[in-house]
This record gives sequence, structure tokens and C-alpha cells, in this order.
Amino acid sequence: MMSDDKMIDQSYPTAAATPVTIPMGTADRVVNTRVSNDADKSFLLGILSFFCCPICIGPYAIHLGVRAKKEIKENPNEVTGECKANSGIATASIAMILSVVFTIIFIVNFMKAYSEAEAEAAAMNGN
Repeated sequence: MMSDDKMIDQSYPTAAATPVTIPMGTADRVVNTRVSNDADKSFLLGILSFFCCPICIGPYAIHLGVRAKKEIKENPNEVTGECKANSGIATASIAMILSVVFTIIFIVNFMKAYSEAEAEAAAMNGN
């Protein structure tokens, strides 16, 4: 009779049983990759632009994101972070658009309230 240990070993081969082959000459070509600093900055500034000064911070975040994407395209094996760069560009763009839209809404409502107040004052004076 077989013991339980041998039965388990025979029915479930271990990972060491399957050899891994590495192509010749690839071990010395290991390249260290890094995330682009500009992509990190673009991502952080894009998020920050939602909370303060989107008109000032947004364009800089977009500039850094575009610069990071260019750096990644030039060195694809050494530099990563394209998703962060894209996210920085997108968040900064959305924050800038929302800022402009809310500014226009504020101005329209302010002008409407001012004209109503002016009309009310003229009615009180009898004009």
C-alpha cells in the first residue's frame, strides 16, 4: 500500500517539476524601469487642481503630462507611467473646464440678481 504522502506527491506535481527555460543572452539584458517624475507630478497636480486654482495649476499639469508621455515614447524600455500622465492630463482638463463653467454660471446669476435689485430700487424710488 502507498502512504498518503506519496499519493499526494504523485497526483499534484510541484512547481519544481516543470523546468523554466530562459533564452540565451537575456539574463544580462535586464533593464531597470522607473516611473517618470513628470508623470507623477502631472498626476498629483491634476488632482490638486480640483481643489485649488485650476486655472493656474491645470495648464502646468497638462504640460508635465505631455512631457512625460514624450519621455515614455522616447524610452519605452526604461521609463513607465503613461497611465499616470494620462490621468494627470484628464483630471487637470476636467478641473479647468468645470472652473470655467462654474465661473460663467456665477457671473450670469450675479448679473441677474443685480438687474433684479436695480429694478426693485427703481420701483421704490418711483422711476
